[in-house]
Amino acid sequence: QARGARRAEGAARSAILCRYGLESDILQVWKAVYALITAAICGFIGQRVTIHYPAIRLEDENFLSTNSWLYNCFYCWISVYVGFRCTIYFMWNLMRANAYILGIETDKDDLWGNLTATNMIVVMNTWNKLVSKWLKLICFEQFENPHGHYQRKFFLSFMISLIWHGVGPNSIVTFTLWSFASFATRKFRKSSIYRQIQEFIRKPNSQISSICFYVYYFISWAMAQFGVCYFTTAYGLKTIGGIFNFLYYTRFVSILPLCLALLLKWIDQKIIK
Repeated sequence: QARGARRAEGAARSAILCRYGLESDILQVWKAVYALITAAICGFIGQRVTIHYPAIRLEDENFLSTNSWLYNCFYCWISVYVGFRCTIYFMWNLMRANAYILGIETDKDDLWGNLTATNMIVVMNTWNKLVSKWLKLICFEQFENPHGHYQRKFFLSFMISLIWHGVGPNSIVTFTLWSFASFATRKFRKSSIYRQIQEFIRKPNSQISSICFYVYYFISWAMAQFGVCYFTTAYGLKTIGGIFNFLYYTRFVSILPLCLALLLKWIDQKIIK
């Protein structure tokens, strides 16, 4: 009787495991199908946008000089933010579908978190999560920091990321801009000016604070999302001259707010405190 009970228990356990394995396989198949559908949509949008708004025009001085800086910024938004991003997500979703078919779980990016990010730090942490984790754990946290030089560890990590992506005029400018954006964001968020802004817009039972809250976060979202395409545009251009033409004819629109953030941080340190 005991032997029969053990056999029945083993059979029941095997049935549960088979059922769980079947459900897990079905879930993996649905994930793969969803990734393939997403890849098809992103690929179609990216291909159409790239044909009508090629990014190479953004280094053509004749094209840039004949348009206003606002139109150049709009062209950058459509070409890079929509076209280039959809192309990247097309490739990543194909990779994700392949991983699911092989039974491998993957957490490469956070599309929704990236689209709703309101500062450059969140943008970078959600853009390519695997590379971000690797840079943080293997590079940033492994550098010695004897004198509390956070900036040294920070820029060394960006330099390693630059080398990993490939060294060239376009990548040097791109990663210089990204590192500057992240550095300025971190500095400003540690200032008392930033804390006072947060305290004001989060006041309870205040209609003015509520309005300012939504205005502040809309501006922050727009600046962060445009910064994504603005700083990434240089990566697709070929020459330093072409990159400078792009920056000049868009009036350095995403760099100036970062300079303002550093200026406010300096005022906070030198004057207010």
